[in-house]
Amino acid sequence: MYILTIFLSGLLIIIFNKLFLIKVKNKNLIFVDYLFFFFYFSAIIFIIFFLYVNFFLQLNEIDINKLYSVLIIYFLFFICTFLVICTKFTASPTEIIYNFIKKKEPSVNSLRLFIKKKDLINFRIQDLKKQNLIYEKEGLIHP
Repeated sequence: MYILTIFLSGLLIIIFNKLFLIKVKNKNLIFVDYLFFFFYFSAIIFIIFFLYVNFFLQLNEIDINKLYSVLIIYFLFFICTFLVICTKFTASPTEIIYNFIKKKEPSVNSLRLFIKKKDLINFRIQDLKKQNLIYEKEGLIHP
């Protein structure tokens, strides 16, 4: 039963990631949204769990150490996916440029044209604005 609950916690994280990716679709991934969605998802799961325990089991029948270990494993699974999701689902301008160089081995001028064509500088600036790391005021960019 204990191994089943560990497997279930991993399965819940996979379900969480699938639901989040359905919610986000092809938009940019914002990590604060990912984190808050995880908190909401976890709160719902814990409420369901405690309702189940209260109606069908006695709380004193559950080994508290096993419960703590399952919670720790659940959050470790989340941290693993949280750290991996940025490398799998987001493409940084640096990665786009690197892939272009790796495929074509361009000259400097063709690389400049590629950067202008893809508008990577503005893409990065907009991304930093969405993350509230910079803001624009009177035509100047401030941290």
